[in-house]
Amino acid sequence: MRQVLISGAVALFFALFGTPVLIRLLAKRGYGQIIRDDGPSSHHTKRGTPTMGGLIIIFAAIAGYLASHGLTQTAMTA
Repeated sequence: MRQVLISGAVALFFALFGTPVLIRLLAKRGYGQIIRDDGPSSHHTKRGTPTMGGLIIIFAAIAGYLASHGLTQTAMTA
């Protein structure tokens, strides 16, 4: 139970504070949403929005698992 709580807390912390950092990094590097001109005009406001998909979720889950494993020295099992 302790492993799950540690993993969840680390993943939550990583996702909450890592998301703004990742968005700034992706925007700075120019990874943005490409909007076609023939689409709805309301979509043009999204031009340049970073498309990160589930990257931060995957990184947060991995960081949570590794932190939990490192602190408790046991692997979580299903």
